[in-house]
Amino acid sequence: MLGVSTTGNATLIAYDDKPILATDPWFGDENPAYFGSWGLSHRIQPDCKNDILNAKYIWFSHGHPDHLNGDSLHQIRGKHILLADHVGGRIEHDLRTQGFEVTILPDRQWVDLSPRIRVFCISTNIQDSVLLIDVNKRLFVNLNDAGSRDCTLLIRKIVAEYRDSYMMRLSGYGDADMINFYDEEGVFILPPASHKPPVGRDLSSHALSLGVRSVIPFSSFHSYQRTDSIWAQKYVTPLEAYSTGFDHQNHNFIPPFSHIDCATGEITPLNPASMENVVRRPEDFGDNWNDVLERGDLDKLSHYFRSRELVRDYVSFINFRVGGRGNSLLFLLKLFIASPHTEEAALFPSTVSRTNSILDRSSSCLEALAGAAALSVTTISSTLVSCR
Repeated sequence: MLGVSTTGNATLIAYDDKPILATDPWFGDENPAYFGSWGLSHRIQPDCKNDILNAKYIWFSHGHPDHLNGDSLHQIRGKHILLADHVGGRIEHDLRTQGFEVTILPDRQWVDLSPRIRVFCISTNIQDSVLLIDVNKRLFVNLNDAGSRDCTLLIRKIVAEYRDSYMMRLSGYGDADMINFYDEEGVFILPPASHKPPVGRDLSSHALSLGVRSVIPFSSFHSYQRTDSIWAQKYVTPLEAYSTGFDHQNHNFIPPFSHIDCATGEITPLNPASMENVVRRPEDFGDNWNDVLERGDLDKLSHYFRSRELVRDYVSFINFRVGGRGNSLLFLLKLFIASPHTEEAALFPSTVSRTNSILDRSSSCLEALAGAAALSVTTISSTLVSCR
């Protein structure tokens, strides 16, 4: 066999007579992710799973548990792990500590894995990675969740060298992109995913930017299965929606879960069975909405978030509401204070009004701000306070 199969969420299996490489093997039909909230939308067929387990190399793109899953790791012990050259090397360190053989792929260089398979790994600035896979002179561009940020022109240049190219990337309505938001009155804010944008148009547009001819939807196949997250299932993208708005004139659409014969170009749908959506309680995964923070938990949260520069320098406060109790962290390291009559205040009148309202309602916050800024409560309540 000489070819490529796609299965699971973001798993590509590359064959050169035998399985050589499998990417991001999350067995989500057995090992849920995100504290039991996510499972796979479709089962991994037994023959595909056997091929994953028998692959010589396993490549992980990044550390999200629908790609690198701690429970699924136990099933691939003894495998040779390939990773991008990420800053800090945290994943490499943790996997080596667990006894895995790990190789860091040189960034933006071709590496041979077999006589007819080679890979080209690109580390991105979001600690994700892209993998270009050449199988018998056919190029597969595995963008998974990374997209092509900072490497679009490089990928386009490489794609131009191939007659046959295939793009695989995250797509869909956007249900996984932080959609659980409420306004100040506690009313749910409808996410962009509720508008069900034409997914195929986005896929073909990205393929055009890379010069890729064929597109395979990828890294998008999960379902929700907890009582406190099942509400998001209505925003999940069904398989038939991936071709909506697709540019069939300039690109080839290949259905998810397919095998591409890299000798002939023949495409065979694998047609996996859909997962039965069994809804489970948070308590099944050790969670309870009545639990409160234990002694020392807030100190750990404070240490974590204060060590993040973008949070520390641009967010005024974070309130962790756990078990019905609020737990606030104030970030007072960089305060910019201006009179309501200054040019800055004129540019942000609504911010001045809202800030004054918040400060007037919160005496404890006023005291904290006054102490940190060495100003009186009266002065602060009549000024614009914002973080930079």
